[in-house]
Amino acid sequence: MGRHSTRTARGHGLIGLRVLLVLFQIPVDLQSFMRCWCGDPVQSQGGDWKMRSCCDVIPAFSFQCSAFDGACPLSCQDDVLNCFLIDNNGFILVSKRPPEIGKFLGAVDGSVMTQLLNMGMFRRVTMYDYQAMCKVPYHHHSGARPLLSPIYAFLAALKWLISDFLIFLLEFNMSSFWHSDNVADAHKHKKHDTLQPCDTEYPVFVYEPTIKETNGLIECGDCQKMFVAQQIASSNLLLLVTDATCDCSIFPPVLLDAKEVKYNASVKCDRMRSQKLRRRPDTCHAFHPEENAQDCGGAAELSVSPMLLLLPPALLMR
Repeated sequence: MGRHSTRTARGHGLIGLRVLLVLFQIPVDLQSFMRCWCGDPVQSQGGDWKMRSCCDVIPAFSFQCSAFDGACPLSCQDDVLNCFLIDNNGFILVSKRPPEIGKFLGAVDGSVMTQLLNMGMFRRVTMYDYQAMCKVPYHHHSGARPLLSPIYAFLAALKWLISDFLIFLLEFNMSSFWHSDNVADAHKHKKHDTLQPCDTEYPVFVYEPTIKETNGLIECGDCQKMFVAQQIASSNLLLLVTDATCDCSIFPPVLLDAKEVKYNASVKCDRMRSQKLRRRPDTCHAFHPEENAQDCGGAAELSVSPMLLLLPPALLMR
């Protein structure tokens, strides 16, 4: 009985999302969608709005359409729907959950981003960073040592005693007997990773403006997740509505992590040859008449001072 009721609830959610397919045939008016925003400005192509609260805009928005009297039966305030406002690179501008704002859609919902890529609404572009810094890999090498014997242990203990005694003599401060100690709080040095120049590649996702809207079903094992995406007119924004009742965690997230590019010897040589050399100046300025190139000063010459040699005997004779 419980299993049947679960399927029925999921079925109502899918029916509700199918109603959204009809609603989204009517273009969403951008200005009416943003008219309640006030406060900090939000910049986007096609408009400059002020947002009162990111988590209050989408839940308060209800879909209006001529097919129903008044407001449509579904809105982003419903718990069964997740509503996102994303830009043309897939970053979330507005969401019902404030921690998701500013994140990449693929990191929040990998299933929907994967489906949008398969449908061609977004395309992946590989970018390269030729001025990146990568961590230096540590390779620990250990060599064989001779067999242990009591002589090695005795010599090691003797070496430790002598070194600690010498360090104690070097660090011994006689002035501490008649001066008060200056106490300072110790601090722990942070361990910094050693970095080296490298080349990295990272993905960038770009919206295809030829596809104005799309929808689909995602098979998530025990359930089907439905989603609807539509471009907002005169902007680079998209309104994305997904089913919140279906768990699609079986899909891995789509991340924007950079990866180091490994080159072999031949590619390294080709890159060195293909690099453009700096343009040389038209004329060479190796000499200027007002500059004297002769060596000046006598710091490099050693000579005997007669006055300094005669000064000690004169002092002794006095």
